[in-house]
Amino acid sequence: MEEGHLIVTYNTNSEYQQIDHFDVEDGHLIAFYKEGEEMAKVDLGQVVGPQGPAGAKGATGAQGPKGDHSEQGPQGPQGPQGPAGAKGATGAQGPKGDTGAQGPQGARGATGATGPAGKDGISPTFSIEGGHLYADYDNPYAPE
Repeated sequence: MEEGHLIVTYNTNSEYQQIDHFDVEDGHLIAFYKEGEEMAKVDLGQVVGPQGPAGAKGATGAQGPKGDHSEQGPQGPQGPQGPAGAKGATGAQGPKGDTGAQGPQGARGATGATGPAGKDGISPTFSIEGGHLYADYDNPYAPE
């Protein structure tokens, strides 16, 4: 290492070449070096193997902070009508209502049976005396 730089050399035909830089192409390590005025490269072999199996799931991280409150979206469509509920209990009887209007007169009833014969009646006797009218049913009145 010189002044914080890694110096790597590559031996070709008993000559050492200073590597300019490395790169990975299609899983192979490629070393770049100057050969005269031209840049040359050499494949140093495969350095990336096949992908291994997936690792075990890690622990769940802590819950993040609560996000900002956003506006409420539009109301969704109305869903289908649900089933009818059970019948509720009967409520208490209400207060007595007002008296209704009188109904129309009913049809005339049938004539009743004839009653028994009455006693013979007494005809009164009328008289005027001193400007007064007198009716006598039992005994005719005789003024003095």
